[in-house]
Amino acid sequence: MELKTLLAKATPLRSGDQLAGIAAESAEERAAAHLKQGDRLAWTARPQRDRRDVPAELDVPVELRNDPDGVIDPSVEGQVLPELESRVEDLGVAGVVPREKMQPFDRLACAIVDRFVLDVKGFYDVFEIHDAYLRIVELESSLSSLYFDAIKDPLYSLARNDPRRRSAQSALLYALERILTAVAPILSFTAEEAWQELPEALRRGRASVFDTSFLSPDDASPALDEAAALWNVLRNLRATVAASASPRDYEAGLTVSASPDLYGPLHALGDNLREAMVVSQLTLEKTEGAENVSAVIGPAAGKKCKRCWKYRDLGTDPKHPDICADCANVVNELKG
Repeated sequence: MELKTLLAKATPLRSGDQLAGIAAESAEERAAAHLKQGDRLAWTARPQRDRRDVPAELDVPVELRNDPDGVIDPSVEGQVLPELESRVEDLGVAGVVPREKMQPFDRLACAIVDRFVLDVKGFYDVFEIHDAYLRIVELESSLSSLYFDAIKDPLYSLARNDPRRRSAQSALLYALERILTAVAPILSFTAEEAWQELPEALRRGRASVFDTSFLSPDDASPALDEAAALWNVLRNLRATVAASASPRDYEAGLTVSASPDLYGPLHALGDNLREAMVVSQLTLEKTEGAENVSAVIGPAAGKKCKRCWKYRDLGTDPKHPDICADCANVVNELKG
């Protein structure tokens, strides 16, 4: 089937296609054309070189590099986009936090997405479509392994309009917009459908994803490289915590020792550093040792809150003896 015919059958009915005799004649035929279009996309994602030649710095999962069939799972479509869209469902225009007022960790995530868009555009500019696709896959791994896990707590345990929650949602909205812009050239239908799922007000007058721009005010900033370096430090620290058999996650308290050059950026994250590590308590220390950063994991102090699962002092509100003070405030607010 010619590409023109395939596209016409995969999209909603248009008079020109009908007159040309290439439009889908039924919903079933349109669905079949969608599937065929997906097959064609998977084919274009096949590598143009041996997997062993994929640059290690792209940090693509080993199972993708060594896949003998060379088919890359479009994980940005299957995981990242639904994840982003579902977490901004209750975000209205009034709740969007300007980037400069977001929490430090959220601003950092925005910078990482900006770096990603720059990289992908660079690959597009020299027609390295396969490398662009690999970079898209790597972003899914990067966000999932750090940011998505870290912000579950503020998204789900805080009050609906809590400033910390709205900051995280605003960063996710920014990431969604930028990622859709980056993937639109090779995932056109998916990107457009995802864009149309956004409330009209959040699209800010841009009717289509193709009305967005690859450019960002921060694209030329050298701070993007610094952000990428800090992000990798956080990912490595988080991997250390996640690899702990016991205690792990909120069962754990973490002591992080950092060299002077890393202490400043880590300290600037404030409590976001603890959030990023997904632990109940965190202590940051400056060290003059040879290692840039190291972590010691121990059991968290306190008892497990039955609502947020973090280990804290419980029962500060007599009406809620089994939950922490933050959760008690939320519950009281919900009950009016």
